Amino acid sequence: MAMKKIKIKKRWLIPSVISIAMLAAYLVLTVIYDAIAASLPDQYSARKWSPDSKQYSQTSCFISENYNFSTDSVYQLRSAVDSALEQASISKDENNPDSRLWIDAYSAETFIDVSSESCKIPVKAKADFCGGDFFYFHDFKYKSGYCFSEDDINSDRVVIDENLSWKLFGSTDTEGMEIYINGMTFKIAGTVGIDDDKVSELTYGSDCRIYLPYSAYEKIYVSSSLSADTPTTASLPITCYEIIMPSPVSKFGYKIIQEQFEGQTDKISVIENSSRFSLRSMLGVMKSYGTRSVITNDITYPYWENSARVVEDKLALILFFRIPLIAVPVIYVLVIIVILWIKYFPTIRDFKNFADKLIDIKRQKVYYKKYPERRRLNEKQ
Repeated sequence: MAMKKIKIKKRWLIPSVISIAMLAAYLVLTVIYDAIAASLPDQYSARKWSPDSKQYSQTSCFISENYNFSTDSVYQLRSAVDSALEQASISKDENNPDSRLWIDAYSAETFIDVSSESCKIPVKAKADFCGGDFFYFHDFKYKSGYCFSEDDINSDRVVIDENLSWKLFGSTDTEGMEIYINGMTFKIAGTVGIDDDKVSELTYGSDCRIYLPYSAYEKIYVSSSLSADTPTTASLPITCYEIIMPSPVSKFGYKIIQEQFEGQTDKISVIENSSRFSLRSMLGVMKSYGTRSVITNDITYPYWENSARVVEDKLALILFFRIPLIAVPVIYVLVIIVILWIKYFPTIRDFKNFADKLIDIKRQKVYYKKYPERRRLNEKQ
């Protein structure tokens, strides 16, 4: 049963070239897709925390100011996380009892006025009052110095961005210098650079920005607020909570966070950062493309989340073109395989005929073995 000789017909040439070109375009878009997805390192903090990042997940929760999420709420949420991990039989490494099983961070944003010895006129800046391991989640690039720690006793060290640094001092080499907020003195721990990509220009803007310990807000405004548009101590709610924790099953951390806000889901937005750029997530973004920008709640997202949402839109658009670019060549190859099989390769009937021939040969051998004289007679004929 010999196979027929395969001949490549000219009418296949153009579709083949088109399919190869589409496949090449798909590979180019895949490289671009991966590069854009990797441009936001704060979405991959779980990979820093654990080499086996599949066992850990990073989850962010953005909360409406009207929810009045406070540090007490953070402690309650931390207790819920510990209970959930205990129920899942997940515990610390016995060989390293001082290790932490999970980390979290929280922050709240407002505007404050900042001045210095060389800049007496206050500069209005966006202030992120943060707690927990905020700078682990947001690993900035420092022009000078480094971040402060939540363990700092006096809560008098801050981090400023290069925009504010230039306005206050005319330089970015400002580690250890002093600034003034509402009559209180703070020391600069570090100055961070600002990304110059188009997404950052859109979401970060040209505002000056400063990062302070969350506990510093009460110190600054314990008796009165600086201006009418600056909230008092009791009215500065936490609007962003982030956590990296073990994830024995899919969306483990996501579900824990959601459960803590049961009945108030219209005031929160929970994102699993670890899987937000996966194919499944991007298909969901594609499905809601054009309508997801319609905000029906009063949640204000920080600039880093707005950057991630812009990237999601870009990736969804790229995926929209990647799907047909890979689908058409795959379908074309499958069609060619079917055509070649039908035309050039053995069919079921060919196999049946071949099997029948084998059976006839076998029967003939048995027959001639039983009647050898008839074999000789046939040979003579």
